[in-house]
Amino acid sequence: VQTCALPIFSGIACLKGGIRPPDREKALDYLKRSCDLGVAEGCAQMGSLLSARDNEQSRQHDALRAFEQACRLNHGSSCYQAGNLLAEGPQALRDEVSAQRYFEKGCDLRHEQACLKVQRQDQREQGAAGIRQ
Repeated sequence: VQTCALPIFSGIACLKGGIRPPDREKALDYLKRSCDLGVAEGCAQMGSLLSARDNEQSRQHDALRAFEQACRLNHGSSCYQAGNLLAEGPQALRDEVSAQRYFEKGCDLRHEQACLKVQRQDQREQGAAGIRQ
């Protein structure tokens, strides 16, 4: 397989200079193909494109699925992004327990911002435990 033939490169080219003006739909198509082939960066780029696009709930849900897939492929930044969507995204997506799991995995993968989220949650839990005593 030639690296240049991988869909992720075509998807990024559609966004960043290979096509003027950028063709977001074509980029999404290529990025989806790379994600389907198990390329973590393709899933991550697809999630970023979908989440930045608009706040339409279905797009945010698609972005979450892309970030989750990239996280399963050990892409630390995507674990953090999935956690953020679950913690702070549209109400229909919110799930604090799952968000924390994604932050923890991102931290395990050495994503600094994910580790900060885990640390803050630990501090909140310790503070709440102190209040109950």
